[in-house]
Amino acid sequence: MLDINRVLKEDRLLRAFTRLNCKAFDELSVAFEIVLNTEAITNSKKPRKTFCG
Repeated sequence: MLDINRVLKEDRLLRAFTRLNCKAFDELSVAFEIVLNTEAITNSKKPRKTFCG
């Protein structure tokens, strides 16, 4: 079974799994987090549809 915590700690395993080293993976995850949070804020401001009946 794959242990994600072990993969994230070991550069060799992370590279085999994602083809990225730890530094590149960390940079990419920060960029994804920023976009994800921005999208979540944008989507939370949209009015929700209400359905009757």
